[in-house]
Amino acid sequence: MKDITTVEQLNFNFIGKVFGKKAILLTELGLSLDTKKGAKELASFSQIKRFPYIEEGFFGATLFIHNSQSFEEYKFLSKTNFIAFLESINRKIAHSLQPYLISLIEEFNIQVLSNYPRDSKLDQIKLVANELATYYEDDNVPWDYFSDSKLYKEIGKIYSLYPIKQEALGAYHERINLELRKSFFDSVESNPLTDEQRLGVLRSNDKNMVLAAAGTGKTSVMVAKALDLIDRGLATPQEILVLAYNKSAAAELKKRLADKAQNSGIVLTEPPQISTFHALGRKILGDSGISTYMSVFTEDSLKLGVWVTEWLIE
Repeated sequence: MKDITTVEQLNFNFIGKVFGKKAILLTELGLSLDTKKGAKELASFSQIKRFPYIEEGFFGATLFIHNSQSFEEYKFLSKTNFIAFLESINRKIAHSLQPYLISLIEEFNIQVLSNYPRDSKLDQIKLVANELATYYEDDNVPWDYFSDSKLYKEIGKIYSLYPIKQEALGAYHERINLELRKSFFDSVESNPLTDEQRLGVLRSNDKNMVLAAAGTGKTSVMVAKALDLIDRGLATPQEILVLAYNKSAAAELKKRLADKAQNSGIVLTEPPQISTFHALGRKILGDSGISTYMSVFTEDSLKLGVWVTEWLIE
């Protein structure tokens, strides 16, 4: 962070004083205008989201200030110490603005790196990226005044993804997380997952389809995907639903998920819900207070067998 001498006041020149203005004052909370009638607040640092700048002219210096609601200019300022005064302002703004920029970076990374960048989130992601790009492109931003030396670099990573498109964001997510999750993908199953299986685990858009032939590892992907969501804290076991086509497949999924979780050191507070489509439908009806009773034969296989035998005899 650059060391500079703090200048807390910039006076108006003779012309400015003719109009009743004395000086612009730098306070702990913002900027104030000192006039013959007293001082009044110009802008609070909490409202300033852009760095001011000064232009030097024949009739003195002019200070341009952006706050959350307006863009103001103050003419006829003294040229004495105006550069040091601007640096003092910008140092205060950098200190106030840094948490805001960090929060934008964190929001972007949550939407794009921690989570898969979904189509439904694209507009929100663009808003965050565009706001950060405004600072990255602004020549008036004194990056060396920020205490976080990595701030410019982190914003630059996001800026390098322009133009913001889902395909590019998805590729960025995959490239980073394939490396970060390599150890998990190598060990979650008996054999390391293939490249396509790893992408099947990572990709979680609003709508997803995985086309796979028999024996290509669909069950491995389902188990790995559930455990990956839990391991990364993206979902709790209670928030995960796995559906299978029949009871044997559901039973296999339950066993393999429990075994692989134990092998990977992933603690399951309770197992995810794994069932068939039919069992899920019955549960939904039951939870809604709707009877799922169809016939005594669906409840008692012995009675069903007796009925079938008698029917065949007849």
